[in-house]
Amino acid sequence: MEPQNAPAEDASDWLWQTCTAIVDCPLGPDGDLFAAGLTSLGVVQLVGAVRRRHSVRLTGTDIYDNPTVDQLGALITARIAHDA
Repeated sequence: MEPQNAPAEDASDWLWQTCTAIVDCPLGPDGDLFAAGLTSLGVVQLVGAVRRRHSVRLTGTDIYDNPTVDQLGALITARIAHDA
């Protein structure tokens, strides 16, 4: 089992790797996940992966409104801080 609320650097690397694996396409930190091919199934996979890793509940709308790795990372960090 992976640690919850991991340090920001590890969390950012994990998020980038997870997003890249889900879209199965090279992706930069400011690359749009949907432009890279994120599907509705991919959104469900990403929501589940974030919940398991960080105990943070995201919605499809959260991902749609924050479609880059950097934006999602900032949202996850804010939610972790809010819940602390």
